[in-house]
Amino acid sequence: MNIEDESKDLYLVFRLNQEIYGTEILQVREVIECQIPKPVPNTINSYLGVINVRGEIVGAIDLRVRFGYAAKENSPKNAAMILFNTSNGSLAVLTDQLEGVYHLNFLEKSQKPNIQSNIPNDYIKGMCEFKNNIITIIDIKSILNAQEITNIQEISNLAKDNL
Repeated sequence: MNIEDESKDLYLVFRLNQEIYGTEILQVREVIECQIPKPVPNTINSYLGVINVRGEIVGAIDLRVRFGYAAKENSPKNAAMILFNTSNGSLAVLTDQLEGVYHLNFLEKSQKPNIQSNIPNDYIKGMCEFKNNIITIIDIKSILNAQEITNIQEISNLAKDNL
């Protein structure tokens, strides 16, 4: 059995605005403590700026704002950043709190619900019941479209050149 088979049903579970979300652990590069990003002007609302992860300049997204929740002035004390790789480099997303890594049985997941929304929700893969709560399973790599990822990577590269 290889690591992909063993990790197939493992999900990183986290909170945003008291809601519970999960993403496949195989999409996650690493989890780091929350950092204060260096702001970059003229970017999308959810773009916090850039952070330095062991010498790598990484764009940071506020997942609360991206999902339509109100931004918080200060990050919660249990906040963490989830790093993942894209075709154009690494990105980090800010979460309110990590719950942990859990094995979620594929049979427990429901199909993707029909959600009427003014904002794109292609990142929602489905719902899952866990510990008497409903978890929204997301594809973390789909929270931004390809053009937004390209723009953020260009900004990160410019920031790297100016540091």
